[in-house]
Amino acid sequence: MGTSQSSKGPKSKVRLIPTWVENPEVPPGDPPLPDDLTEQPPTEETSTDQGEPIVAQTARFAAARQNLGNFARSGDNAKLRAGMSSYVKSGHGGSKTAAQRMASTSATAGRLFSFLSAPPVGTGPGQLRSVDPRLQPGRSAQDIIDAVIEGVQPVNGTLDAEASRHAINAALSELLIQHPQADLLALTADQLELVVELYVAQDVFFHIELDVGQALRQQGVSALMLTDRLRQARDYVQATVSGAFDELRRQGQAITAPSVQAVTQRALELTMEVFAKG
Repeated sequence: MGTSQSSKGPKSKVRLIPTWVENPEVPPGDPPLPDDLTEQPPTEETSTDQGEPIVAQTARFAAARQNLGNFARSGDNAKLRAGMSSYVKSGHGGSKTAAQRMASTSATAGRLFSFLSAPPVGTGPGQLRSVDPRLQPGRSAQDIIDAVIEGVQPVNGTLDAEASRHAINAALSELLIQHPQADLLALTADQLELVVELYVAQDVFFHIELDVGQALRQQGVSALMLTDRLRQARDYVQATVSGAFDELRRQGQAITAPSVQAVTQRALELTMEVFAKG
């Protein structure tokens, strides 16, 4: 769907929550991530032995791939929603675990917000920690985006990091499309909030691609039709994520420096709940 390399997706009988996302980095002062799975039904999201990791079921993505394949051929949004529902419920054991699986997304969102909200290099206390010359005034937008990516999510060999790097690039590029005059080194509060929302949507989309993207590509549809199906899927993810953040704003849970990670994690939970309902 959008990452640099295609993937056959994760196998069954592996940990639903990889070790690198069980305890994502929490910036100082941020509220802890919601991670209590103890009240969920054992058949959906938890192990009967809480000392053992949650393991994926056999053929975990079979239903999701079938529905997404039907969507690729027909363009039927009902098939897209059914595919996303199966992706969450069968593929990830339910909405709670699916959101927990993406805890690294909220951790990265926190780092992205902090990085972009710091004053530009050379302007005094609180200046950006990175002194990458690409962050100096006068550099191109892509130079700045590349520097932000390296500062927020360096390569670490995980698929999560690869997806996050692509998502940051896509989010900042989309921000500049919507706000051509935006200064990436001096974003407004509204622009910072939009960047987080765009990043989360892109990262969710790229994770879905890594898991089940081949189901769309292997249907023999034309390149033009495939592009349209990917746009439909991306738009659905974006609308769902935006709806989650809108709901949190209505509840008074705005994105701020102390709250960005916890708010993002809650938005992921709401997003996965919507996906699960189909």
